[in-house]
Amino acid sequence: MMSTKSPNNQLRVARIVLWFYAVLFVVFGVPAILVPVPLAATVNTLLPTATARIDFAATYGGSVFGIAAFLAFCAVHHERLRLGLLANAFFLAGYAIIRGVGIVLALGEVRPTLYLMLAIELSGAVISFWVASRVVNSEQRSFPLQ
Repeated sequence: MMSTKSPNNQLRVARIVLWFYAVLFVVFGVPAILVPVPLAATVNTLLPTATARIDFAATYGGSVFGIAAFLAFCAVHHERLRLGLLANAFFLAGYAIIRGVGIVLALGEVRPTLYLMLAIELSGAVISFWVASRVVNSEQRSFPLQ
């Protein structure tokens, strides 16, 4: 495991995390745009009209492409690493909180796909918050996390 104690390793780990999630979002976004109906069916969502398909593609394809582009932008600029990590953490935490509350309110009677998505979102938020807390740069004075 890579130590996050040295500044060089902090930056390397931060970039790896940002690039990993940027690629993951693109991998998820492509099917949301190209094959929205089968993707939506994995969570019992029907897309019976062109309006529904376009909205699904924009919401799940467009939004994740946007966040992927932002994470990539942050990954190539040292001074934006922490900002990108925090954006990713809050983005994923938002999904995880709503999904987790929904699963609890449904008494767990949901497709296993939702548990997988919750695990990905929750672990990604925790990892991103943790790595952001280790990255020291000029933004830390403006956005203290500790």
